[in-house]
Amino acid sequence: MSTLLDNKILPKVLAAINKVGTNAIFKETTKTYDPTTGATSESVTTNHTIKIVPPAPLNIQLVNGEVYKEGDMVTYIAGSGAVVIPINGMEVTFDSMKFQIVTANPLYSGDDIAAWELVLRR
Repeated sequence: MSTLLDNKILPKVLAAINKVGTNAIFKETTKTYDPTTGATSESVTTNHTIKIVPPAPLNIQLVNGEVYKEGDMVTYIAGSGAVVIPINGMEVTFDSMKFQIVTANPLYSGDDIAAWELVLRR
C-alpha cells in the first residue's frame, strides 16, 4: 500500500529521470522448461525502451573482483510505472553498447519502489 511519502517521491523521481535520462533498450526474454526432455528454450523476446540515468563508472571502492569488476557501470531507472522488472542477466543496450545487469537493487521510498539501482557489465 502506497504511503504519503511514496505519493510525493515517486512522481519526482520519475520526472527527474525523464528529464536527465537517456533511452536504453531492455531485452526481456521468457524461457520455457520442458519437464519431459529437461530442455529450456527461449520462447518470447520483448524489447522495452526505458529512460535511464546515463551510466557512470561504479565507485572504485566497491570493486572487489568478484561481485563487481573494474569497468562495471551504475545507472538508475524509475520504479514508478516500470514496464519491466530488471533482473540479473537481463540485456541492456545503451548508446549502441550491450551490457548485462549484474545486480538490480530496488530503492524504496516507503512501501513502493521509487527507483532501481542497476550495475551493468559489458
